[in-house]
Amino acid sequence: MIACTVIIFATVSCSKPDPTNHRFEVYDEDGVTVAHTTGGPLHDGPIFTIEPLLTLIENPSEPESMLFNPSAILAGEDGRYYVCDTGNGRVAVFGPEGIFERSFGRRGEGPGEFRMMDMQSLHEGIVSVFDYTMQRTTHFLTDGTLEDIFSSPIGGYALWLERTPEGTILQGGVRMEQDGLTAATQRLVTVARVTERDTLAIITTGLVQDMVRLVQQMPDGSSVSMGKSLPFSGGPAIRYLPGRGVLVTDGNRPELTWYDTTGRIIRSIRIDLPTVPVDAGMKQEYLAREQAQNDQYTSRTGRNRPQLDYDLPDTVGFWRWITVDDAGYIWCLDVLSIEQHVDGELYSFHVIDPEGRYLGTAELPTTRPRIAGGKLTCFIDDPETGGRVPTVFKVTSTVEELAYPR
Repeated sequence: MIACTVIIFATVSCSKPDPTNHRFEVYDEDGVTVAHTTGGPLHDGPIFTIEPLLTLIENPSEPESMLFNPSAILAGEDGRYYVCDTGNGRVAVFGPEGIFERSFGRRGEGPGEFRMMDMQSLHEGIVSVFDYTMQRTTHFLTDGTLEDIFSSPIGGYALWLERTPEGTILQGGVRMEQDGLTAATQRLVTVARVTERDTLAIITTGLVQDMVRLVQQMPDGSSVSMGKSLPFSGGPAIRYLPGRGVLVTDGNRPELTWYDTTGRIIRSIRIDLPTVPVDAGMKQEYLAREQAQNDQYTSRTGRNRPQLDYDLPDTVGFWRWITVDDAGYIWCLDVLSIEQHVDGELYSFHVIDPEGRYLGTAELPTTRPRIAGGKLTCFIDDPETGGRVPTVFKVTSTVEELAYPR
């Protein structure tokens, strides 16, 4: 068992709440239902306790139990823990006590094999694994049986790919633009460059557009675009929840939007929080980079790139990571929390209930939690070994109305 330093006890509380000013409204805006919280979060005082439950045991005397560059842990309804063991190209399964039991998948390019994998979801006994290199998603049953495999039916480079029970394929990723940046693309690339948080091709090429594309796959194997592209602002700030829809963040405001799998907006969620301003120096640096890229393009092709309107936003991208638990609560990490984070301290997440009400802030030991069944799973850095320890925390509510154990 790898030794690690973990947080023994953490609380979820509200940052300077003022219950007298808290106001939650649900109203119609141009046919869209808007859930808007003003005046701060609802609850004063801690509303959750988060404490270590167990660590998954890697035993050097049992090579099969050893993980290599793992990227995600998902808690199953069967009490087991499913780890995306990216470096070994497999899903490693640990029992309820954290003991390694078995694995499925392996490195390669055939059915059930992976080159660069990421585990997307575990829902109703189906484990969904995406391969970035081969641009396809594989579904397994939790016993390791290969259920099906499907690839992207449209162009571009997918960052995740999922199929709904109705047959709709949802692809989140990037799309190359032959004639330069569109207005929407420009805004999203600006966010990525100014924050310097995303390391995707959008930083270096400037010729891509983040998107969610909804495509209906037909019985004969062909596909029909549903004519809907949903822009979002970078990497992790988007989630597909089976049975609920697609949650997409706004690039520069504390706003989230639920879409159903036809592209229809279900609900827009807004909370009043501070934003991060873009100063003149940051704008000048961005323009200088764009000019350098334009010069390189002209030198290489002998042609000028299309002229763009460099109207930069006044604030940088807001949400940096979001996760939705199985009770429908949304946990959000914003750019400001990352900028102000001090090594050794917890990360401050905002917690929003299924209806869109801002409840409070959660102090968590990771920037990328997965939460299900009252358990938070993540990797904790071990300062002694430099490794990442797969850890499970128990999440308990102290507020009666919340859908968590008390």
